[in-house]
Amino acid sequence: MAQKKYSIKEMVAASGLTTRTLQHYDNIGLLPARRTEGGRRFYTEADLIKLEQIIFYKSLGFSLNQIQENLISPPDLPAMERILSAQARILYRQIEAMHTSLAALEACQEVIKTKRIPPWKFLSSFISQLGQKDFHSWDFSTLDPKVLQEISAHFPNLEAVVGLLHTWKKLSIKAAVFKAAGVGPVEPAAQELAAEWMKMAHAATGGDAKLLKGFLAIDQNRETWPEGARKLMEEADDYISECYRVYCERNGLEPVW
Repeated sequence: MAQKKYSIKEMVAASGLTTRTLQHYDNIGLLPARRTEGGRRFYTEADLIKLEQIIFYKSLGFSLNQIQENLISPPDLPAMERILSAQARILYRQIEAMHTSLAALEACQEVIKTKRIPPWKFLSSFISQLGQKDFHSWDFSTLDPKVLQEISAHFPNLEAVVGLLHTWKKLSIKAAVFKAAGVGPVEPAAQELAAEWMKMAHAATGGDAKLLKGFLAIDQNRETWPEGARKLMEEADDYISECYRVYCERNGLEPVW
């Protein structure tokens, strides 16, 4: 049975691309158009599938050269897996950079609400040090295997782990910015931060003493942390501890760390 033929107009309608884009793909050999005996361009079902691949890869940030040389032809599946994994790491780093910027922005908004000027010098010199390290940068190989197993069992999937790291980073950035801006630990904004920190700790441990011990072991092993994360915690640690102490005193709670 003959394959269905698609005109350029039909390919444009199916893909959402422009005629000029399809012509460009044709000219560079990425998606060569076929020709009828009369010289009119057309595409096949296989070409449409190939175009869908191209659109997908471009949405992941691949260049046309990368797509043409590594992903479309030849169809080497192991190589394709390696390339996609590498691109995933790039996207994760970009996400981390955006998350860091958003956390810093929100911390500045909180500082402004206290009628203070955000610590611009601190932000410009410190936040950039966090870089684009994602969760792959954390090394837990030196942690007690039993502790690591208990912590891993508490989280249903990787997304939950990443979510915890994002919350930790957001609150730590807020604490560091509050400290630099001169927001006192007894002030409402600082006490709200303490409450958020306790909420995060409870979500991470579920009130389980063994899990708490495990996270304290990670905290005590900071030399294995990514450099940016370690510097952030060193900057925020004392401030968070003081906010937490005040929070416990005001609410009649016994500190657990």
